Amino acid sequence: MKKSGKFILEVLIVFLSVFNCAFATNFTLSDAAIMSLDWNNSNFYCPPPTPFITSCRDVNGPGVEFDIHFPGNSGMDSGFEWVSSRYGGSGVLVSLNISSFDAFELQFKLLSINGSAAMDPSKKIIVGSIIDMGDTWGFRPEVITMTSGQQEVISTTSTDALQINKMVGFTAYIPYWWWSADANPWNPSGSDITLLVKPVAGAVPIPEPITIFLFGIGGIAFVSQYKKGS
Repeated sequence: MKKSGKFILEVLIVFLSVFNCAFATNFTLSDAAIMSLDWNNSNFYCPPPTPFITSCRDVNGPGVEFDIHFPGNSGMDSGFEWVSSRYGGSGVLVSLNISSFDAFELQFKLLSINGSAAMDPSKKIIVGSIIDMGDTWGFRPEVITMTSGQQEVISTTSTDALQINKMVGFTAYIPYWWWSADANPWNPSGSDITLLVKPVAGAVPIPEPITIFLFGIGGIAFVSQYKKGS
């Protein structure tokens, strides 16, 4: 009787693998997974980046809002990364299986700059979804600004990884090298942005709700069969 419960779990694993391969090529992060990001990659830079999160909120509907403070407008004051990583933080998303997917996607919307939602095409932010790529990691950069039609983008980053070995998450930074020091539209004394980061519709969110649900059923069946066989 114990073997039948184990067989149910094995069938569920095969089913999920086939399901992903047949219907999905890209994955995204669920709201809960976005909320679990907790590392800024400070150990990879010297000096470390200085921007930081002042607040984050899991809002109604898809996505998480991040209030991010940039202490300056250039150098290490201008770049922000927020990931689940093998190298720091809790790393709760590390080792997740992504072998069925070709790319990682997140959607970004710039909601405000310094508390204002007024249109301002001069101030640009580069965002991207970070994921393992070969022996390193990377992201597909996209530009957002407080301009109608340019506030929201999707970053799709290709990956050949079989699982999340290094990190997964996102970046947001001021491309200060686009301007001379005198022409940089961002305040050298610091700026605050509110950024909505959300799952991409049509991509598979991980951890997958269907995985949790089906493995829950399998676990119940296994326990039931185990008790009957005891």
